[in-house]
Amino acid sequence: MDALLAERGWEFAGEGWRRNDQIRFSDFTQGRWTFKDSDSPATRSIYPIPQSQLNSNPNLDQNPGY
Repeated sequence: MDALLAERGWEFAGEGWRRNDQIRFSDFTQGRWTFKDSDSPATRSIYPIPQSQLNSNPNLDQNPGY
């Protein structure tokens, strides 16, 4: 699976799909790189809901961690 993730990284480098693949393969928050020393919190796998959307719909709750 690591080889598949690496190949998809090269194949879709210019299309902005790397983050989605890393989340799918559970490599986004646990991965370590030269410039990243520790694990990221799991809340970084999802985006925050924009404030304008929260203001327009009172039924929405902000995603955890934001």
